[in-house]
Amino acid sequence: ATQYKVTDRVYFDVLIDDHPVGRIVIGLFGDDAPKTVKNFVTIATDGINTRRYAGTKFHRVIKKFMIQ
Repeated sequence: ATQYKVTDRVYFDVLIDDHPVGRIVIGLFGDDAPKTVKNFVTIATDGINTRRYAGTKFHRVIKKFMIQ
């Protein structure tokens, strides 16, 4: 099986009604997608112009599978 190296991690602290409920940690593969990872890390940490993930809402959560 192919092994991928996590080069960067970002996290999102999740709130429900202003109460902390957990943290989502995302591992990123910078060796395989360097430009995409750089852009994602920048938006996740500092934002670019008005683009940022702070305040983003989930519209669907499937336990132990995915969030959208």
